Amino acid sequence: MSSLHKFERLAHGLPEALGPLVVAGVQQVISDFSEPGNSALTRRLKGNKGPLKDTGELRASIAYTTRNDSLLVGTNKAHAPLLNNGGVIKPKTAKMLTIPATRQVKLQTNIRGVRGFLSSLESRGWSIVWRGGSVLGTPPVGQKGIGLKLPAKLDKNGKKQRPAYLLFYRKKQVVVPARRFMRLTKAQKLELRQFVKSYMSGVTK
Repeated sequence: MSSLHKFERLAHGLPEALGPLVVAGVQQVISDFSEPGNSALTRRLKGNKGPLKDTGELRASIAYTTRNDSLLVGTNKAHAPLLNNGGVIKPKTAKMLTIPATRQVKLQTNIRGVRGFLSSLESRGWSIVWRGGSVLGTPPVGQKGIGLKLPAKLDKNGKKQRPAYLLFYRKKQVVVPARRFMRLTKAQKLELRQFVKSYMSGVTK
């Protein structure tokens, strides 16, 4: 009976003991994730950071809780299901999505929003043009550009016009591929089994 009670106590504490290990395993999956890779635009916006890596918030948000002798591992990030399962992003109110063309534009948009950012450019003398698939901006003479610089075009007289900059892409939807990070590798599962055997071995002897 004494051994049975010890076994029961250890079994009851097993989810709590496994929690940090499973969290660390999922975080390692995120750190090692490579396929499918990022699109060219995403690489431009994130730099050399690989899939599922940008600010580090997703990895840091992985946590666990125990409930009714069960272990639950996940994240509270609202975009996590989309990243894990894949899906389609569509505009909620606007007709089209407005996607920053460069990381610099993205940072400014995060601070001011799309309209606020464009308004700030116009207040500095920029000419903004909305097209079907893009938003372009031309800075005044002597002002440094922002965004993706486009090749200069020639006017009617054969002179080069002021260079325009691609600020945003406009799309009706964006397809996000599934990147299943909420999982454990075979090696990690084997390590967990070995841990459970070791954890419970003190009772079964």
